This record gives sequence, structure tokens and C-alpha cells, in this order.
Amino acid sequence: KGNAETVPKLRKCAFAEFFSKENMIMSSNKQTKASLENIKQQAANEVGVTLNNGYNGDLTSRQAGSIGGMMVKKMVEAYEQNNQ
Repeated sequence: KGNAETVPKLRKCAFAEFFSKENMIMSSNKQTKASLENIKQQAANEVGVTLNNGYNGDLTSRQAGSIGGMMVKKMVEAYEQNNQ
């Protein structure tokens, strides 16, 4: 962790795997959607944003970006833990 050369490489691998063609096909799977929803809820709680069930179009760009950024962070951390 922390090496300027290693971090981008890890992120690239994590994104390549997470957004691979196979995972995009699996994204219609109810379990995968539920997992991503769980990650989103955890991320929102960590950054102090309350999410509604369903529509959340009233979030500011900063709030939505904070949630998305935390989701990415969690997915990269999960990938790193599972591939050590």
C-alpha cells in the first residue's frame, strides 16, 4: 500500500476485473445487485448521507460523489484483501 507505482496498478486491476464483460452480465443477478446496494448503503452511512429507498435525485453532486468515491474505495479494498 502507498507505493505510487503499485496503487494505480492495483486500481486498474480491480476495475478491470469488477467491470469485466462477465461481471457486467452478472450485474443482472439479484445477488450482485443486492451486494452493490449494500456497499452503497455502507458508503452513504460512512460519509454521513441518508439514502432513501428508491429515488435519491435530491442528493447534491458532492453527496453522490462522496458515496461513489467511498464505494470505489471499498471495492478496491475488497479486491486487495481477496488477492493477497
